[in-house]
Amino acid sequence: MTKLRFLLVFAVFAALPARAEVVELPATGVWNTYLRQLNILECANTGDVAYDFVLTVRANSGAVLASQPVTLGPYATAHVALNAFAPEDAYGTILLEHASHTFQSDSPLNCATVIYRFPQGAATRAVDYAFALPIRNASRGTTAGIFNSMNPQGGASPVQNWLSVFNPGPGVFSASVQVFREDGSQDGGASFFIGDLQPGERRDFGLGHPQGQTLGTYRIVPADNTAKYGAFITRYGFEDTGRPKFAFPVFARRGTCNDGAVPASTMDPAINWGEVANTGDTPLPVVIEIRDAAGQLKLQQGLTLAPRSQKHVYINGALGDRRVGTFEVRCTSGDLLVQSAYYGQRASLGPLIEWAYVSQAQSDRALEGDRLSFLINTYLGTANWNKYLERARLRARSIPCFTTARGRTSGATRSFSSRPAASISASTKPPVRTLPDRC
Repeated sequence: MTKLRFLLVFAVFAALPARAEVVELPATGVWNTYLRQLNILECANTGDVAYDFVLTVRANSGAVLASQPVTLGPYATAHVALNAFAPEDAYGTILLEHASHTFQSDSPLNCATVIYRFPQGAATRAVDYAFALPIRNASRGTTAGIFNSMNPQGGASPVQNWLSVFNPGPGVFSASVQVFREDGSQDGGASFFIGDLQPGERRDFGLGHPQGQTLGTYRIVPADNTAKYGAFITRYGFEDTGRPKFAFPVFARRGTCNDGAVPASTMDPAINWGEVANTGDTPLPVVIEIRDAAGQLKLQQGLTLAPRSQKHVYINGALGDRRVGTFEVRCTSGDLLVQSAYYGQRASLGPLIEWAYVSQAQSDRALEGDRLSFLINTYLGTANWNKYLERARLRARSIPCFTTARGRTSGATRSFSSRPAASISASTKPPVRTLPDRC
């Protein structure tokens, strides 16, 4: 029987999915220096031979700001400070291309832009927030997403939701952005058209928070369904005093009924909300399941989602506090989006939110025997946890292996019996940038 395994890698402030797909070059990523954000491009060579590529930093108009070659040894990593090439209070894109003398048809790269916001003055933590924007293959056709400007702490300031749309293709890109309220009705005043987005250009738009604290969904409908583009929302949470509390990205996706489970976690402690949306135009019957780390069913609920509507599920109520497990929403056929949002607290500070991130369901799960890669970074005291979800709920054995930034093996192999949800700490070694070896 073929077993499917889905793996996610988490840091305290950001969620990075393990890479199973091959990134096709040229590939486009993003940067943003607003709010005094530091942007670091992290790239890993997941292959066993050296690899060269060219990094180009572009303004939001698509104009080239800088370009430089990058060489990575086998299994090695490199970090590039993008702020050295980017102006303050601006945003734009980056382009990764094969070096002219590279003959590989596919890229062995696993790359992400990691964004840090450091506190000003006296502070009790290393960063205000940090999050990662993995570089992915471009989207085509209609995609959708969820926006949520509700303040999870109950304050007066809405969570800012900024929709970023960029054009990685060679021609202009145009699309309609349809915005829907929580009940599924279209908000004509908030909907808009993106016209003639030039190659390499990026534009950002506010969703939800201009109207206050609200929920909703959006759909991006390209004028040309074959055109490439990228889209995601970044949610920024602030105290009423204006101090940043958290930030994390949520990527636009095509809805499906085949995504499987996502991690659930109320550690340590955290408020965990499941966000579920029907992005289609017909009612969608679904079944919601919450299981603990051992696979025991804690909640099962059937309901029908109205067209373009959403439902939020309070996972703590079924899973309990300081627990891990899975959150899964199943359907037969339709356009379904599922994600799990975590809002962390400090036990000594009561209900105050100190960090947040989100896990999104993904359909590109790994087959048994597939080799995955993931980025680990323990600088600034960051905790890294590898989250393993066993879709078939069968006993399995996995051997994590880690290499240093120069590609040398540094981690001892470990075996474990996979349950529906298992966690392995990747932060027990000295602070090195690591990725898995071929083991």
